[in-house]
Amino acid sequence: MARAHRLIAATPEARLLDALPTSHLVLDANRQIVFANAACRAEFKLDADAYAGQRLGEALGCIHARDAPGGCGTSDSCRTCQAVRQILSCIEGDAGGRECTLLFQAEGDVVGMEVDLHAAPFAVGGGRFNLVTLRDISDFKRRRYLERIFLHDLTNSVGGAWKLAELLKPPRDEADAELHAMLVRSLAHIVDEIENQKLIFAAENNDLRPKPCPMSAAQVIADTAKKYRAHLVTGNRRIVVDTDCGEQFFVSDPVILQRVFGNMIKNALEAVPDGETVTLGCAVDLEAATITFRVHNGGCIPEEMRAEIFKRSFSTKGEDRGLGTFSILLLTRNYLRGRARFESTPERGTTFYVDLPLDGGPEADDCPPPPDLIDGTDAA
Repeated sequence: MARAHRLIAATPEARLLDALPTSHLVLDANRQIVFANAACRAEFKLDADAYAGQRLGEALGCIHARDAPGGCGTSDSCRTCQAVRQILSCIEGDAGGRECTLLFQAEGDVVGMEVDLHAAPFAVGGGRFNLVTLRDISDFKRRRYLERIFLHDLTNSVGGAWKLAELLKPPRDEADAELHAMLVRSLAHIVDEIENQKLIFAAENNDLRPKPCPMSAAQVIADTAKKYRAHLVTGNRRIVVDTDCGEQFFVSDPVILQRVFGNMIKNALEAVPDGETVTLGCAVDLEAATITFRVHNGGCIPEEMRAEIFKRSFSTKGEDRGLGTFSILLLTRNYLRGRARFESTPERGTTFYVDLPLDGGPEADDCPPPPDLIDGTDAA
């Protein structure tokens, strides 16, 4: 085993693995480690003089590795170990990966880690081996827990407080009545932000499933305008509706579209000072079979920032922002099957556009067709 380790460690393939920032191991047909790259030795604190010949659980310090005389892979607990199963599948010739949960001891403490383990046949030093790649996904899994459990519970708690605040009898005193109204708006704003984050998380994780249905463009604009006229971010700014799409019906997902349109409005409101106006509208292109929603404000995006606008985490409003414009692009392209774009000049201000298919795209194949109405008249 020591000879095989020295032989493989001297190959160009091993030197290439050593240069990679991710953890890789080379195993033989007995699941014994022949080589571990520098990143793996550092991440799992492997003893460079002792790991060769050990199996994965033994080298990492799995708490079950010594449960049976045969070592890693031979105890009752090992029967359900996904890492052992994937490595055995690879030895039989099937490359692939799966998520594995590892419990091992590190400096006397038990440490839990969730890894994405991928194993594939690997030729090196004139022999046939198995290349195992380990990627720590613990942070990703914790984030998913936060998204699904914490945000769900938070929504219920804050949403309950919001509904209770609405049920409170408004005070007769004018000042107290204003405070009551501010409380209701604040709680509604928090619920809206949480729901927005949940939608974005689901979209990024590919867990979002559009539910397209027929809807009226005029109603979408009217409902969204009403919502944001009472929104905290609006302040003393005005929201004006200017549309020429009439009673145009189209097919789309109402929840996703309202998030997209809402984020367009919030970005526009935040881009201009109090007293300014944000204008909403839509237009129909029957030849292209598309409907375009637009939001305009009088501000101008600096030319050097325009290419960055739709990138994740980029914002003109400071650090730790930027999901608003990114979410517009993500939701529009991936889930509404449309296109997001913008124009910005000092003379005309800034307008964001979302172009959507009138028929809702492929996801709407099972959806009932919308009324064939244009400007309130039967198109037929």
